[in-house]
Amino acid sequence: MDAFFKKREGCVIWITGLPGAGKTVLADELYRLIKDVTPAVRVDGDVIREMMGNDLGYDPESRKLNAWRLAKLNKYLAEHYLTVICSTVSLIKEIHKWNRKNIKNFIEVYIEVSIKDLIARDKKGIYSKALNGEIKDAYAINQSYDIPEKPDFVIKNNKDLNFFLKNAQDIKNLILKK
Repeated sequence: MDAFFKKREGCVIWITGLPGAGKTVLADELYRLIKDVTPAVRVDGDVIREMMGNDLGYDPESRKLNAWRLAKLNKYLAEHYLTVICSTVSLIKEIHKWNRKNIKNFIEVYIEVSIKDLIARDKKGIYSKALNGEIKDAYAINQSYDIPEKPDFVIKNNKDLNFFLKNAQDIKNLILKK
């Protein structure tokens, strides 16, 4: 067991990427791998948005407010000895910098997927609706976004699911070394 868990310190694994990149799938797999090793919790940006009453839109200011909520919640949970696995779009440079500065044990994971692959997958219909003009606040179509500057992991999700999910083991190994 590593020093991280022996000292009972919490941490935040912030998994980010565009909608449809595979954030939730990777976070669920990582949670499955570590839940028996350390107290862990899953935090999902969409779920927190819903829990807060869906009081925010998807315009840049609303996205930033939701990201602040997530960042501060994650910090709080980590300070209470939990390993927090957060899956969120939150592609906002200001939030990335705040997390690095204010969360003691912070690991940032960026999932990179081409817009062509995202449009082809488009399970939630976000990209097709944006391309058809039905929605106006879609990242990569009508809104710019900030790619993390120095993530701890950059995962290219352009292969099969099993290959993609092997990254969860690598992240677990990093956590165990901290």
